[in-house]
Amino acid sequence: MLVKNAIGFMQGRLTEKGGFFPQAFPEGNWTKELYLAERLGFNCVEWMFNERGWKRNPIILDIDKINMVCRETQIRLSGICANYFMRRSIYDRKEKENNLYILNRLLFSAEMTGCGNIIIPMFDASEMQLADSSVYDLVNELPVNEVNILFESNERLADLSEWLSGFHRTRVGICYDIGNAAGMGYDSAKELDSYGDIVKEVHLKDKKVGGTTVMLGEGDADLNACFRTLGKHSYEGCYILESYYHDAVRDTCKNLDYIKGILK
Repeated sequence: MLVKNAIGFMQGRLTEKGGFFPQAFPEGNWTKELYLAERLGFNCVEWMFNERGWKRNPIILDIDKINMVCRETQIRLSGICANYFMRRSIYDRKEKENNLYILNRLLFSAEMTGCGNIIIPMFDASEMQLADSSVYDLVNELPVNEVNILFESNERLADLSEWLSGFHRTRVGICYDIGNAAGMGYDSAKELDSYGDIVKEVHLKDKKVGGTTVMLGEGDADLNACFRTLGKHSYEGCYILESYYHDAVRDTCKNLDYIKGILK
């Protein structure tokens, strides 16, 4: 199987934090991390945008520096992960104006950095509620541009495909996490075969059914079958490592080698 898709990592996964604390922007280390990513052979990064300290995040504060480092490292931004909404509910109608402000700022930053996707994790404070139409109202007010608004959820792709039909904005889709799907007991290859057209970015991790994240190859995710299916449907997006680690650099490199061993 030839490698046709860029392979990236979730920002922060190459920064040692004294344990497995993956979903945090590596403030003070982000430039070092991108230079390291270049040496390790990554092509892209999914930028982390947390609620904590969001005003200091360079994706808001210093786009010029991001563009400079990306030019020097040849690491491009595949997406901006709006983890902000895991702490601040996207469904909160009282927060609609603030949420619109955040999304508009991220859309602007995405355009300025050449980033194609904004990913909204529908977990925790923004746990997916398929019957709640307020997300339609919010996203449909956003300006139309070349940036995709992608949603990540543990719902089945069949249900998400129907849910996406409620948006007027054409550039919407799904960020599919193969490991999360495995943990839910879903047949990922079958899902992707039937509804892969809505998937615009793929997160790579592994889980046992009903379990937590493990190293790639140690769980129930059938990555080989998923890659074959995505290839059959001409998937053009990135593969983003969001995998487990104990030692950030060593284990992320091990997971990267595992993926490259399949995609060859």
